[in-house]
Amino acid sequence: MSMNITRNMTIKYKLLMIVMLACLTGLILSGSAFIGWNQNMLRSRMVNNLSTRAQMVAENCKASLAFQDNKDAEKILEALHVDNSIVFGGIYDDKDSLFAAYYRNDNIAKKLPSNFKEQFYFTDNLLTVSCAVVLDNQRIGTICLQCDLKSITESLYHSIKIICVVIALSLIAVFLISTRLQNVVSKPLLAIAMLAKVVSEKKDYSTRAVKQSNDEVGSLIEAFNEMLEQIQQRDSELIEAKTSLEIKVHERTAEISSTNEKLKKEITEREKAEEEIRKSQGILQSMIDAMPFGVMVVGKDKKILRVNDAVKKMTNFTEEELVGNMCHCTLCPADKDKCPIIDMGLSIDCSERRVLKKDRTAIPIIKNVIPMKLGDQEVLLEAFIDITERKKAEEGMKHLNNELESSMAKLEEANQELKNFVYIASHDLREPLRKITAFGSILEKSLNDKLSGDDAENLRFMIDGAMRMNKMIEGLLVYSRVSSKTQPPQIVDLNEIITQLQQLELSVVLQEKQAIVEIPQSLPSIEADPVQIRQLLQNLIANGIKYQPKDKTPKITITSKPSADGMIRVEVTDNGIGIKPEYISSIFVMFKRLHTRNEFEGTGIGLSVCKKIVQRHNGLIGVESEQGKGSTFWFTVPCAKVLSEVKV
Repeated sequence: MSMNITRNMTIKYKLLMIVMLACLTGLILSGSAFIGWNQNMLRSRMVNNLSTRAQMVAENCKASLAFQDNKDAEKILEALHVDNSIVFGGIYDDKDSLFAAYYRNDNIAKKLPSNFKEQFYFTDNLLTVSCAVVLDNQRIGTICLQCDLKSITESLYHSIKIICVVIALSLIAVFLISTRLQNVVSKPLLAIAMLAKVVSEKKDYSTRAVKQSNDEVGSLIEAFNEMLEQIQQRDSELIEAKTSLEIKVHERTAEISSTNEKLKKEITEREKAEEEIRKSQGILQSMIDAMPFGVMVVGKDKKILRVNDAVKKMTNFTEEELVGNMCHCTLCPADKDKCPIIDMGLSIDCSERRVLKKDRTAIPIIKNVIPMKLGDQEVLLEAFIDITERKKAEEGMKHLNNELESSMAKLEEANQELKNFVYIASHDLREPLRKITAFGSILEKSLNDKLSGDDAENLRFMIDGAMRMNKMIEGLLVYSRVSSKTQPPQIVDLNEIITQLQQLELSVVLQEKQAIVEIPQSLPSIEADPVQIRQLLQNLIANGIKYQPKDKTPKITITSKPSADGMIRVEVTDNGIGIKPEYISSIFVMFKRLHTRNEFEGTGIGLSVCKKIVQRHNGLIGVESEQGKGSTFWFTVPCAKVLSEVKV
């Protein structure tokens, strides 16, 4: 890790780091040597001082040992308290027994030295010094002193602090001095490095480094400049060679490009032709596969080239059984060498033919054959549709048409007989009814004061019944005339029809009921039977006036708007009593009445006539109503062609 860091450092910082590390190493070694020497000197001095004190105690305690006075000896040892470093002082007799002792602190464990006969030794942070007590050249005892090494330890810590301060100050001084002096070496090297980078980026080999000294760095700059000179010379030669080579390459490339263009053009044309062929074949195959009818491609050699699924489904052959086989041997019922198109030169254009199935049964088809080119090959494109079902349908249609014609003739005859019967019956019924009504009225007048209440009422019932029967017969005649007595369609102005109804047919009832007929906007012209449209509007307006609450003025509003398929929708809205929803679907049924004769008069035929008139004009009729709020009867009839052209 440390090698990677120093490898990526600049030379400036590398030099600075080397100087700092060298100075730091020298200072640490010098400080360590000084501390070691100082500790040794302090120990020697302590041994000398403690030995001198031990000798002084030995001189003072000779008398005490000679007379065995241990109290006097203890007093002599008490004088050791002036030296705080002495922790123990002991006087031993000639038998090495403790005679007197001094301890600096009575609280400490009183442990005697293990070996007090050695001159001095260091143990457990203590210095032990021994001295023999001699009297008349005879040892009478031994003095043993112990002192702690606290002063030496404090001196060691103090020296270390001083050395650290000296090292720190020295490193700062070295850093400041080396920062300036390292430029003498690093600046030229950094200049060379910067120049090399510029040359590498800009490829400018004419640049030279400036020599500033004659040392190794100067020699490096000279070698670098010579290298640039050689590179510049070689670069020039390379440029000339490159230019010459580019010219040759350009010439050769031009030749190759010309050849390639010709080849590319040929390949493009060939690919285009092949693509057109593939595209045509693909389109043809797609068209053949997508067609819902049978499609087959036959070559001039009468072999089947392609078929679609419809052919396979129609004939029950598989594709392998058809493609590659002769047409006349599989599908075509023609004999060999008698192909209608290839051999006989006939043309087939949507004509009825036959095709053979796998079980050799023939089915009728509509066939069309078109000669065409598929690539370079002339082929026949044959398309045919199975008309078996159509043939069956035609036979069924003929049979149904015959039955329908017979039924229509019978129905026409029955309708004509019914029309004659209705007309004759209505005409013959009206004559006796008129007589009953007339003679009944005469009889009522002549017997006015002679008949009792019940007899007069019965006579009135007879006259009213005859009158209602007459009206019903008139309604039946009108209903029958809708189909029997018709006029060709012509342009009818609805505004004029309504105006005539107000002045003629509906004038009396309009005055009696004080009814109002409004046409907010002019109504369009229609193409219809004018007599029947007049009857239709008369019935709808009359119903709107009739079915009203008492003491209410009838108001009829007639509007129109375009409808689908060139029809006009006409709406007749009243403010009458309305119709309950459950009766709306049945009001156009013949003889259907929703009210009693005492409430509203009527025969129940009017709306049936209206429906028949609208149906005869290919229109629709309906009603929208809400009970108590009135009704809107609407119908659709064809719009006049003149009006349609104007609107377009």
